[in-house]
This record gives sequence, structure tokens and C-alpha cells, in this order.
Amino acid sequence: MYVRDGALRTIVSVADTRHVIMRPFRVGQVLPLHVGAPGKIFLAFDPAAREALLGTELTQFTTSTPTSMERLDQQSRVTRAQGYSAAFGERHIDVGSISAPVFGHTGELAAVLGLGFPIQRVGPDDVNRLGPVVAASARSASTALGAPVGG
Repeated sequence: MYVRDGALRTIVSVADTRHVIMRPFRVGQVLPLHVGAPGKIFLAFDPAAREALLGTELTQFTTSTPTSMERLDQQSRVTRAQGYSAAFGERHIDVGSISAPVFGHTGELAAVLGLGFPIQRVGPDDVNRLGPVVAASARSASTALGAPVGG
């Protein structure tokens, strides 16, 4: 689970995997907003997130890293339309993520729920199956936070 702080995102909660091969995440870990599926959710559902990125360097970590606002805007449109985001190899070449928005009682984005994984276990062919599962989990969290119906 992530929250946004300016042009960064911070992990606030982690559920560890039972798998031997894993991508470690730590509570308090700070990550750039422009890479990975969680960042796409912030950019798609939090208007202030895009403003926070303007004028910052979009560091390129891999050949898959988005390095222009135009590309991020396009990814945001796709994310809003499907209700979740998937990214592969944007920050680390062997890591992917699928994320969805968690809304609070005001109907505004409260957090982002993310699933991070090594891409040898989950690939692009798994997104149509796992994306809706992550989105359903995020809707459950939204409901628990009192989000308006349809939020």
C-alpha cells in the first residue's frame, strides 16, 4: 500500500509473500512516482500528482522507464479506463507491478494498492487475470474506508 508525498510515493503497508523468489518491499521505502504501476494510479486518479511531477527530472532507470509527461499522460488515460495499471521493468528490469486505486470517505484517492513481483513469475499475459483481482481488493479497501458507492 502506497501514499503519495509530492513527486514520490511511500510504502505504508506490506504483506509478505510465501514464495522463495521475491521482490522485497519495506514499510517506509520511498520510490519515484513516475515509474511502476502504483505511480500510474496516482497520476490517473490524483490531479495533484501530475502537478507534483512537473519540472522534476524523470530519471530513466531502464529502457522501459517513462521519461516524458506525454507518455505518462497516455498511460494515465489507459489506467483510468481500465481501473488498474500494470508495469514491467520500469524501475528494475526484472520487476513488475499491478496496482489499483483505494478511495477514502470523501471519494478522493486515499492510497494505492499494489502487487509487486519478479517478472519470471508474472508477465504481461497474466495482467487480464490479475488486474481485476487487484482492483477488486482495492474496492474492498475503499469500502472499508467509507468510499462513496462507485468511488
